[in-house]
Amino acid sequence: MLNVYLKNKVLCRTLFNLQRNTISTNLFTRQGSTAEITKGAPVTVYESAEWQEMNEFLGSKKYFSLVPKDKTSEGEMYKIWQDCVMCTSFKAKYFALLPFFYEDRRTQRAKKKFCMKMELYPDSKYLKFTFAMISGIHVSYEKLDDVAPLTPSDYRIRHLVLRSRPPQFVDMDMVYGNRKIIDMYCFDKQGTWVKEVDSFLFREWNTLY
Repeated sequence: MLNVYLKNKVLCRTLFNLQRNTISTNLFTRQGSTAEITKGAPVTVYESAEWQEMNEFLGSKKYFSLVPKDKTSEGEMYKIWQDCVMCTSFKAKYFALLPFFYEDRRTQRAKKKFCMKMELYPDSKYLKFTFAMISGIHVSYEKLDDVAPLTPSDYRIRHLVLRSRPPQFVDMDMVYGNRKIIDMYCFDKQGTWVKEVDSFLFREWNTLY
């Protein structure tokens, strides 16, 4: 049992070291300006089962106020993210998602994100995606007109080579994608959807497509 425990410790350390070098380039996704986009209060569309726990843990460590501008801040963010993964209920899913994450890095055309929370800004008609990747938590904003639901066939077509299957907890019936670029947002089957807002999105998309 001790030997298995030590092997797991070495494996975890190796995997985290592989992702450490990606922090400075991949941690945040920022648009040029979000002032106009974020006017008004956002409405939650979706939230994963682990997000509240992870958000509280990261917030208590002031993770979201840090910027990866030098090796010191990168090391601090790396340590906080590592602790978050290992100390929260997201741990099992994170390691199950590693092939999913690594496929994204090795396949030029695939840009998959595992969504932790999705919010709608009704005034600006933008969607805010908060998602987990191998290096940490990222945020991106997508214009509602540019986002569309994807079928499992669309998901496969957007890959140059599909090397791995998504974990079973990834809901392949709920995949969103940007129509202009190849970004894809995947969701957890155990996550919670706000039906009223989700229905509003589909009505909006029905008028567009």
